[in-house]
Amino acid sequence: MTRNIKKAERLVIEEQRLAALEEIRALKYNYCHALDAKDWRRFATLFTVDGSADMREAGPSDMPGMILIEGRDNMMDYVQEAVDHLKTCHHVFAPLIEFDGDDCAQGLWQMEDRLFERDSEGWKLALHGLGHYHETYLRRDGKWKIHHVKLTRENLSFGSSIC
Repeated sequence: MTRNIKKAERLVIEEQRLAALEEIRALKYNYCHALDAKDWRRFATLFTVDGSADMREAGPSDMPGMILIEGRDNMMDYVQEAVDHLKTCHHVFAPLIEFDGDDCAQGLWQMEDRLFERDSEGWKLALHGLGHYHETYLRRDGKWKIHHVKLTRENLSFGSSIC
């Protein structure tokens, strides 16, 4: 009987962990979708108030905006200023998510982003990046939020392809 109870407890824990994993995956989907749709109100809800974003390895050190941003409001100001005038396309895949207890997790996502800017001839590829999102997630009030995000790009090209 005790053996069956232990097995049932392990199954419940595993089910909770799988549910949390899916919630974090949905969180990252919503991150990309809200960012590309410029839905700043929804985008802000995905982060903890005391969150941070590390952009220092998102591009060459002489590229504008390679900074550490503290606090959700500051992150929202930074992101809006950086991409509000651009068309963007963010893709994430192959996540590795590890839990540090019931309410904390670390995530590593491969990513690809394309940013397009408008000129007199139309929309042109301005930036194409390949890299990783390194993230910390916290469950607050029953919902998973991004607490820290670090963007690293291993490959970055500045293009002129017409879309």
